[in-house]
Amino acid sequence: MRQIATTLLLSTLVAAGCSPPSTLDSSGVSTVRVVGTGGGGTAVNAQAVTFANDALIKASALALWKALPAAYDSVGITFGILDAARLSGGHSDLRPRRRLGKAALSTLLDCGSAQGAPSADSYDVRLSVLSQLTRVTDSTTTLSTLVQATARPISTAGDPVRCTTTGVLEGRIKAVAQQLATGR
Repeated sequence: MRQIATTLLLSTLVAAGCSPPSTLDSSGVSTVRVVGTGGGGTAVNAQAVTFANDALIKASALALWKALPAAYDSVGITFGILDAARLSGGHSDLRPRRRLGKAALSTLLDCGSAQGAPSADSYDVRLSVLSQLTRVTDSTTTLSTLVQATARPISTAGDPVRCTTTGVLEGRIKAVAQQLATGR
């Protein structure tokens, strides 16, 4: 019965647009504690599922690999080679303040809203942007870009919140990499 009540309570909170207090550990597991009216409670763990943004580009993997650092630079990210053999790289520990390059963080990330304003523009954001190239044919390559971020209030204590990507950052990286690799 307690499990049914907990499931019903969580469903009601989600349907109402509320989110119960939660904590996020370094592995990306979110723990939500739900307390019933009798004082008893239960904790529910949830692992966020993350998907990479994939783009099929008509360019060789080598041409795209050479263009990727400039594509990252164009959006304000220093490109670090993580694995040249696997054609994967990016930056795994960015700490942008309000902006990334010329873009407001809220145009790139959705971290929720605090007091009516996008949290991405006022919270302490930790951002990871990684790309991998996969050769499909000699002249076609898949560019997979994964954006992950968390944010926490700067001036008050608070648990980190998981941010989601708007897709804009991945789109800009793809567009510049494609343009540089193909000359179009």
